[in-house]
Amino acid sequence: MIDLHFGLGMRIRNEFGLWHDNRDLLMDCQRIKYGDAADSCLSMDPDDASGLIIRVLWARLRH
Repeated sequence: MIDLHFGLGMRIRNEFGLWHDNRDLLMDCQRIKYGDAADSCLSMDPDDASGLIIRVLWARLRH
């Protein structure tokens, strides 16, 4: 999975504006990762968010 970080992950971070404060997507990723434990304070890092997006995409492609 780390092999995708600099290719697909960078593309996701750039195209979806994760470095430019796309708070809605970052909060959605935070809610997916932490569920009900996610609080309203944004703490999701763009690198972590893109990794989560890749993992979710991979899981959905496999099913």
